[in-house]
Parts: sequence; structure tokens; C-alpha cells
Amino acid sequence: MQDCLSCGRPVYRCHENLELAVPFLEVYKALEDFDGGVEPELLAKDSSLKKRPRSSRKAHLKLMASACLEVLVQQGEEPEAAAARGARHVSRWPGIGSQLTTATIVQNWRDQHRALDSARRKQFDLLCAPLLGRADLKSEVV
Repeated sequence: MQDCLSCGRPVYRCHENLELAVPFLEVYKALEDFDGGVEPELLAKDSSLKKRPRSSRKAHLKLMASACLEVLVQQGEEPEAAAARGARHVSRWPGIGSQLTTATIVQNWRDQHRALDSARRKQFDLLCAPLLGRADLKSEVV
């Protein structure tokens, strides 16, 4: 986590949008995956790996989708409707690959993250917390 903060800190200090740090963080995570023995889609020579990526980037996208669904449900939206809308958006996210993303899949991701013990669920809760305080929640989440 400290390395991620190091990548984003110069952008933050210049009072720029933190989205500008995303390419640097993606390269960092790709190299971290590569060191761990996983061939990330960013460095993959084989195009089949890009269709069904197994990197930490995809795991983070699943976490983001789970958090978005959790926030919508906590705000009173029907779980099935929120998951269907979320699945439509998630399927267009770069990094998901060619995986068919359905409402059931997004709900399963959310259930997996909610079932984690408190220490491993911390990142999920940290993503949900700032979204719950937003007035324009639906435009922020999906």
C-alpha cells in the first residue's frame, strides 16, 4: 500500500486529479504480479491471457463492483435491479476481459467480499464508506 501512495503522492501534491496516477499504479501492480508468478495482461504476449485476465487488477475491479453494489443496496435499491445495472456497467470496464458479467456474478462477488473476516474485509469497507456519504450517489456509483 505504501508503494501505491508513493505513486499517487506527486499527483496529489500538485493538486491534480488522482486519476492521473492510475497508469503508474497499473504498471506497478503489473510488475508486482509478474514478480509473484502471474503474467498480467499488461505484459502478456499471449492474447488469450487478455481475454480472461487473472491479475490483481481484475481482483480490484471485482472489489470495486462489489462495493458499488453494496452501497446501492444499503441505500435502499433492490439488490437484483442494482446488480443488473452494475453488471451492464462493469462489463464495459477495461480489465474485466471478455468474461460475461451478469447480475448474478456481481451479486456473488459482493457476497464473497461480505463473507470475509473483518481483517480481510477492511478494503471492501474502506471503499464503501466514502460512497455512502455522497448526495449524488447513483451518478457516482454507476
